[in-house]
Amino acid sequence: MDTIQATWVKKSMEGAVRTMGEIPADGVIEFPKAWNNKINLDSLTIIITPEGTFQELYVANIHYGRKATVKNASSGPIKGSYMVFCNTKS
Repeated sequence: MDTIQATWVKKSMEGAVRTMGEIPADGVIEFPKAWNNKINLDSLTIIITPEGTFQELYVANIHYGRKATVKNASSGPIKGSYMVFCNTKS
């Protein structure tokens, strides 16, 4: 079961956003549509936590600030969770 949560978090003078959930089997993490053209990609942080057996997970690429692709360096299946943080544009 995939769980996706998206929240807007205010911090002092600058806005920040985060989202979290289970990594889909295809490894593509879709960012919330509300983020389109509103996030600062230089501040993007993605935390990946593997579940179950050992996995060499990494973020292979980020597509135009709209999605990220996670891959397994050992070519096995992908099972884990993610958390994405970033600042909003000023």
